[in-house]
Amino acid sequence: MKNIIIIMALFLGACHSESSTSSTSVVAETEETVLLVADFMKEHSNVTIGAISTKSIAQTIESTGVLVVPSSEQYSIHSKSGGSIQEIAYRSGDYVKKGAKLFVLSNPDLIPTQRILLETKAALKLAQKVFAREAILEKDAATTQKELDESLAQKELLEAKYKGLKAELQLIGVDIASLENSYNFQSKITIRAPHSGFVTNVLVQKGSLISPEDQLTTIVAKDKMSLELNVLSKYIPLLTKGQRVLVEVPNSTDSFKASVERLSSVVDQRNGTLVVYCQLDTKDLQALKPGMFVNGLIKVNHREVEGLPNDAVVKEGAEYFAYFVEGNVLVKTLLKDVLSSDGFITFSNKTPQQMVVKGAYYVE
Repeated sequence: MKNIIIIMALFLGACHSESSTSSTSVVAETEETVLLVADFMKEHSNVTIGAISTKSIAQTIESTGVLVVPSSEQYSIHSKSGGSIQEIAYRSGDYVKKGAKLFVLSNPDLIPTQRILLETKAALKLAQKVFAREAILEKDAATTQKELDESLAQKELLEAKYKGLKAELQLIGVDIASLENSYNFQSKITIRAPHSGFVTNVLVQKGSLISPEDQLTTIVAKDKMSLELNVLSKYIPLLTKGQRVLVEVPNSTDSFKASVERLSSVVDQRNGTLVVYCQLDTKDLQALKPGMFVNGLIKVNHREVEGLPNDAVVKEGAEYFAYFVEGNVLVKTLLKDVLSSDGFITFSNKTPQQMVVKGAYYVE
């Protein structure tokens, strides 16, 4: 048989020889014994019964999350040309500045295109002179309109070809100035960092044959790192943009500050959580790494709430229980939608007028 604790109110008349008082009797009944109130109170003077409390608290919401870098701040590195990797300048985890040399690629097939560029440039110079001469002759009626039009077409054709070849080689990474001024044909090209950040996942090695479709590495702009917290849906009414967040790193004394930037519009039905996107305040991110799991304490504004102090409830695993007075019986009740903050427990149960408000542990 389950233990039952019975509360019996004994009232003394005003004509009693001592001052008028009221007392609460507690009877604990088991299969073998019944404890009268006097015996119970002698042994459990630290158990108190009263009404639910009201307190102004600065509540914190506990959550877990991960540090992420938005996709817009991650740069997938490819080569604009096929070839073989000759040099790898950085390893995974290294920091690089914008414009830094990442890889050197060798491709002898680039040389014919450079030769064609120089040949086209020479032919264009000649075509420009021919057109200029034909224009002068046309004014003196010393040539035909057809010859003038043909020289113009040839000039424009070579201009288009030259500009196209030049743009193509520049995009690949050929130094056009060195090629045109010094006839420095280049079979090797340098792949440079498009943005400052950290190198991750170097996917090639020296001698690897690659094509433009092959990803070589990724650069992550760590200074753009943000925090995504997973918060239970029951806390949604308490969340708002701008709330302060204390970020704690597990197994470390390090902590950082952040603020709520925006809330996801959809609750994840698999685990009943809402993603809260936070902006890190600190610029010193050396101790933080993308993908690192952290704990977040979201600070909620002060508000008046009803609840019980910690010593008025019993925690069993992840569940909280309180003792409600129902008639003459003290009922152990599972609390719903529990929030814990600053030594105070709030819940959504309908509460009776009387309950254990201190020493719940000793009622067990």
